Amino acid sequence: MNKSKIIFVINPLSGTKSKKNIPQLIEGAFKTTPSPSEPEKRGIGETERRKAKPRSFGRGRQFTGSPVHRFTDSSRNSGAEILVTEKPGHATTIAKEAKNNGVNIVVAVGGDGTVNEIAKELVNTDIKLGIIPKGSGNGLARELKIPLKINKAVSLLDNCRVSLIDSCTINGNPFFNTAGTGLDAYVARLYAEGKKRGFKAYFDIVLSEFFKYKPQNYEIEIDSPCEIPHLDYSGGGSKVIPKGKKYFKRKAILISLANGKQYGNNIYLSPEADIKDGLVDVCILKPFPKSRIVEFVYRIFSHTIYNFKYFEMFRAKGVTIKREQPDTVHLDGEPVEMGKELVVSIVPKSLKVLVPV
Repeated sequence: MNKSKIIFVINPLSGTKSKKNIPQLIEGAFKTTPSPSEPEKRGIGETERRKAKPRSFGRGRQFTGSPVHRFTDSSRNSGAEILVTEKPGHATTIAKEAKNNGVNIVVAVGGDGTVNEIAKELVNTDIKLGIIPKGSGNGLARELKIPLKINKAVSLLDNCRVSLIDSCTINGNPFFNTAGTGLDAYVARLYAEGKKRGFKAYFDIVLSEFFKYKPQNYEIEIDSPCEIPHLDYSGGGSKVIPKGKKYFKRKAILISLANGKQYGNNIYLSPEADIKDGLVDVCILKPFPKSRIVEFVYRIFSHTIYNFKYFEMFRAKGVTIKREQPDTVHLDGEPVEMGKELVVSIVPKSLKVLVPV
């Protein structure tokens, strides 16, 4: 892969592990030579390489090393920069600037939220998205078979292919792996408000809130360009729904919108979702007794959720969901407040991502 102009964007708050050595690992994967150090303005393609004191980024963490690294690859006559985000939304600003500065690849170093911030600026452009997974769940990276180890993920840039995947929106707000309303969105909000990171912290919230959460009533309209599968084992198993629009009501613990197969951490809510099919899987988890919780946990980890009696799935090209009141929605795990009505759209094959050969 010609790494003619690459931006690495590190989110120092994602996940649980220290990221202080990531710049060195990235630079080590290149045959590096120092870039010219004449004074320049700070910005993409304009920042001189410089040393800086360690900077604190909240929750007691510290990123040691420069907030901006710049180096060249002497074997390819190309260059790269490493930037560190300083606040929510900063990765989006960097990606937006990249579009105007001839950048070929933007690499997200973080979790699904960081990937979302960057990817939404790259939709329907020629800029490729790279991912070095350093989040709590890493759902999209797992979906695309991107290595979870940093050195292997960096090495992927030298031996990869470009894959075109679908993107989706809710009320115009992009997501790329999963989104949802109900319990999963509520948990995402509590997780974002908390201080602990990682899978254990997330799962502790799920266990604490699962049976406290009051299921909501939803009105759902799905639109399909063809016959689609409908999985509902409480009503006899798999069925086929004719093409066109269908309207129905459900009481549900959550409604998950799956572009990819899993939330992250190998928790599968739609094991047969296809991130390139131009459709979204509408996954409905209905209220169930406490006695079935062990079975539910087993099924989401064993790829057999379709066989759970209280689970239902539709596949559609467009979805409208009406809720009882405005509430939280999660977009790739990040909580966002939205109104009663959620309009879900799919943008087929709209994002270029670097994936293993």
